[in-house]
Amino acid sequence: MPRAGGVYSAPPGTAGTPNTTIESAKYNALVADLVADANAARPLTAGGSGAATAVGGSDNFNAAGTNMASAATVNLANATGVAVTVTGTVAITACGTVAAGAERVLTFAG
Repeated sequence: MPRAGGVYSAPPGTAGTPNTTIESAKYNALVADLVADANAARPLTAGGSGAATAVGGSDNFNAAGTNMASAATVNLANATGVAVTVTGTVAITACGTVAAGAERVLTFAG
């Protein structure tokens, strides 16, 4: 397996030793490992979406946060994910101060 926890590591024993003959088995293992990594879903830690499909990638980038209770001010800066479910029936008059460019998808469940 070329990645552990999203971090790539070469297979054991592939580092070359000066003035020695290259062993084809170690070289072939490294090439096979690189091919497997190049064709696998790229993890988030390596700039990918962590998924093999567009829908899965979108889901990974748009993680659902914890529910937020309705209140006069629902501070969306405290949201723990992009998708936010607002519960309750209290009238909302403000959404707090969120960083410029931040995106939130709201679902009202009250």
